[in-house]
Amino acid sequence: MLRAYAAAGFPPGDFWGLTPRLYLTHMLGASDRLEREHRNTAWLAWHVEALHRAKKLPDAKQFMSGGGARAEKQGQVAIRLGCLRASLPRITQAQWRARFSNQSTS
Repeated sequence: MLRAYAAAGFPPGDFWGLTPRLYLTHMLGASDRLEREHRNTAWLAWHVEALHRAKKLPDAKQFMSGGGARAEKQGQVAIRLGCLRASLPRITQAQWRARFSNQSTS
C-alpha cells in the first residue's frame, strides 16, 4: 500500500498518519486526476491532428473560447440547483443540527 501511495505522487512519510478512509480518498483522488490528465492529453492530441489536417485554421479567439458550450452548462447547473433547492425542506442550521444530533444518539 505504501508503494502504491508513493507511486501516486504522495510523500511516503504522510502514509503512516492516514486512516484507511483517508488512504482510499487520496488514492481515488489520484485516480481521478490521472483520468482527467489522460482525457486532456487525448483532447490535445486529437485537436493538434485536426488542426494539422485543416485547410483553413479557425479563428483563434472562437477556437479557444469553446463556442459557448460552457455558458450553456452553467445555465443547466443553475436550473438543477434551483430544482434541488425547491425540493429541499426549508429549515435553519440550528434545526438541522438538532435533527442530526437526535439521529446520532438513537
